[in-house]
Formats: sequence, structure tokens, C-alpha cells
Amino acid sequence: MRDRAYVGHIAQTPDYASDMVREYSDSPPLDTILKYSSTSRQTPTKRDKISPIINQVTKRMAKMTKSAILDALAGSTELTKKDIGAVLDAMATLAYKEVKKSGEFVVPGIGKLVKIARKARMGRNPATGEQIKIAAKTVVKFRVAKAAKDAVL
Repeated sequence: MRDRAYVGHIAQTPDYASDMVREYSDSPPLDTILKYSSTSRQTPTKRDKISPIINQVTKRMAKMTKSAILDALAGSTELTKKDIGAVLDAMATLAYKEVKKSGEFVVPGIGKLVKIARKARMGRNPATGEQIKIAAKTVVKFRVAKAAKDAVL
């Protein structure tokens, strides 16, 4: 551990840093040492070494944001992002009104929003184990269309 602290201390003077990195083969690369030499930590932690890998994985797994959807649709159509944004906003407003009025809104090929009335039921408080009554309420669910399931799965 003393060697790592010594490498970090020496790394503040770039002339000696390259010699120390060659001397200590288990130490991090020179650019990493110089990056952390001005901070309170002299050597990177395990988390710092893994974070670029995690960032790459999460970029691939991340959901599409509204701006990403607008970019994709603008690229595949002749409409501007502003026009597509207005269409998406109008569609969302229409969906809310239709579900509230008739209880259902269908997006062909994707699925439908459905308003469902849940009955009152008996439940259990997980902390005490005591039985409690859960009131009736209305909820909105999304049911995926068969075409969407077949295309995705």
C-alpha cells in the first residue's frame, strides 16, 4: 500500500511519473495516475475502472427517450421534429380523453389502453400481518396487441 501512495505522490511531478509507472508494474497507467493526482484519491478505485464498461452496457439497454423517438421518426419521414412532437402530444391527449370517456383507446398494431374497475378486497399489512380492507378503485392498464407480441418475441 505504501508503494501506491508513493506512486500517487510522485505522479504530481510528471517528470518522475513515467519512471515510477515502469518500475511498479501493478500500478495503473500514467494517464490514470495523472488524472487522479489532483484529486484527494491518488489511485482509481475498482468502481472507476469498471464504470466505462457499465456506461457502454447501459447505453445499449437504455430506453428510448422522447427526443430519441422524435429523431428516429424525423429520420424516417419527411416531417420535422417539431411536427412529430405535436402529433405525439395530440395523440396522448386524445388517448387520455378517450379512455376517460369510453374506457378504451386502441393504437393499431401496438396495443390498447383500457380502464378497469377493481373490486374491494381484503389484504394484509406486511409489517404487522394484520388484515386490512383495500378499497375499490379504477385503474388504467395497457394490453399489448398480438401483432406487437409476435414482432417482438
